[in-house]
Amino acid sequence: MEQIKINDQITIQKMNDHYCLVKNKKDDKLVELCFYSVVDALAYSAERNYV
Repeated sequence: MEQIKINDQITIQKMNDHYCLVKNKKDDKLVELCFYSVVDALAYSAERNYV
């Protein structure tokens, strides 16, 4: 699985044909939002000040 670490709590993970923002909280993983391209996911994370 392709994975890009944004910060300590947020990663972008490739799931099927989508790139999803995943919040990692202790033992849980919460999919926040998915995009068709990694560029869109990175742009969204920058807009939300995750970077």
